[in-house]
Amino acid sequence: MAVDALPRAKEPGSPQAIEYLQGERAYTDVMAEAGYICGLSGKWHCGDSQRLQRGFTHWFAHPQQGVHYYTDAMMVRNGRLVQTEGYFSDVITDDALEFVAANSGRPFYLSLHFTAPMRPGIVIPQSG
Repeated sequence: MAVDALPRAKEPGSPQAIEYLQGERAYTDVMAEAGYICGLSGKWHCGDSQRLQRGFTHWFAHPQQGVHYYTDAMMVRNGRLVQTEGYFSDVITDDALEFVAANSGRPFYLSLHFTAPMRPGIVIPQSG
């Protein structure tokens, strides 16, 4: 299900508004120039997740960097907010498989970023 508008971007200077490596050459720029189709499915912790970033032509990202695993998540598909259904890891895996199938005859690069098995607040005990 498509939703008409993306949530408002945060104020300038916030992590959501940052363009990934603004003013710099990114590895995805190099790959795209070499003929690779670049895609992302999942979370994006490098600034603005609501717009396609450097060199990517496929963008399926969570708009706010994370999600509860069993939530029907809102996602950004190439600049448009969409409602998904199901377990988040399955949703992004299905998207990634579709991307691979659609690009199997040419060079591609896919960033697939799961949220599982992250859990906020886990403290790893220090030894000794």
